[in-house]
Amino acid sequence: MVYGEKGNCMGKIKIQSPSGEKTLELADSSLFGRHPICHGVLRDSKVPLYWVELRWIRGGWGWRALTLREHTRGPGYVVEADWKLLPTNGLRDPRISCSGDVSITLVDATKPRVFLQNLNSGEEIIGEENVLKRLQSRSLISSEQHSLTPELSTGETLVMDGDSWRLFIPGLAEVAQLPRLNLSEKNVKLDINAANLSAVFSSPDAEIEVKGEFVRTLLTYAHARKQDSNGGWLDFGSAYAIWLSLGGNAGSSKERLGWERGKIRTRLNSQGAMGTTDLFSLKRKGNAAQVRLALDPGNISIE
Repeated sequence: MVYGEKGNCMGKIKIQSPSGEKTLELADSSLFGRHPICHGVLRDSKVPLYWVELRWIRGGWGWRALTLREHTRGPGYVVEADWKLLPTNGLRDPRISCSGDVSITLVDATKPRVFLQNLNSGEEIIGEENVLKRLQSRSLISSEQHSLTPELSTGETLVMDGDSWRLFIPGLAEVAQLPRLNLSEKNVKLDINAANLSAVFSSPDAEIEVKGEFVRTLLTYAHARKQDSNGGWLDFGSAYAIWLSLGGNAGSSKERLGWERGKIRTRLNSQGAMGTTDLFSLKRKGNAAQVRLALDPGNISIE
């Protein structure tokens, strides 16, 4: 494990994925995932929008899995709720992995420093003195200013020489608060992998994955909604027959699907989703009732 003592040394992480390998300096709070706001963007379909957060905590680098917790592996001991402190006294650099071929490895455990990152080229200017000089030379701050704060804040985007730069200042970053998926919104998509019994609900800024029996129930209603036959509406008997054909338990009654829909809502709620009561629609005519998946048919994908 490397520890920088002076100069431009600061914490560094090595990102490895099928698309390549790169090394990044660490802000005192850094997000890793597919979303472009992440400090470490991983353009790999196996990686969620927001995967892991690394943070300078208790004199070392702590980490927590934001999603895919059951598939994310990494060393450390718990120091706070959901947070593990990466060990730096082992023979190998501590590595956090996801789905086997995607990983981030701490290669320099030095504490974070002030730095500017070019969001286009990846160029970085490290150290408060160097950052101050660059901003002063571009007249972005006064030449008499001797500190970046309180005028500037961490995570702020500045335009300099025609490029966008993001400023990172240690000690100011808050723990990441991720956007919540709202199932009531019209742009919510549902991508189902029938073979693996996995499904992902997503919007441009949030996503939630469910697996197993939840997906069998979703498939029951997703096929009818995507084909838009009868508007996607299914009576209890038709839905039960489809569910059985997908491998549902033949020993269960028709009422089982109502219970399964409730379980889906509960799971999505537990993962932070909003608008879960709008996921399925119910209509009645006399004693007869029909249910459909309330998503737009064009936003449903099944493979």
